[in-house]
Amino acid sequence: MSTERSPAKAELRMRDKQQAAERAAELVQSGMIVGLGTGSTTIFATRGIGRLLQDGLLKDIVGFATSKAVWEEAVRLGIAMMPEEMPHVINLAIDGADEVDGDLNLIKGAGGALVREKIVAQAETWTTIVARGRSCGCPLEERYGELPARFGGQ
Repeated sequence: MSTERSPAKAELRMRDKQQAAERAAELVQSGMIVGLGTGSTTIFATRGIGRLLQDGLLKDIVGFATSKAVWEEAVRLGIAMMPEEMPHVINLAIDGADEVDGDLNLIKGAGGALVREKIVAQAETWTTIVARGRSCGCPLEERYGELPARFGGQ
């Protein structure tokens, strides 16, 4: 059995992801409209926001999720959600990275919620990308070939 896929390593990766997502949740301030991305990282961040609301450390938060699973989790946690139509302003968006290289270049949008993620990206003022300490060890172009779009960086 490969040590990279061992249960202990998987648990450590998940714990790192959870800690990073909970730290991102701490960036949320009362009164914000928050974009909630897609996937397990965002579920952890959503739960962190829910705890802060329950503890009275946050109030008047409104969310807009890019996936049904995150939307349902936010509602379950008591986070008010925007109607389904396109948001006009999102103060802070929290999402995970699909992949990050050693130079902190990242790939976003590899999942199934690309359109909704683009809608949030157009409305957001600030984005927090949550990525645990991992790297593919090579530039993303080497791993994936020519990338269809590049934003930021060189």
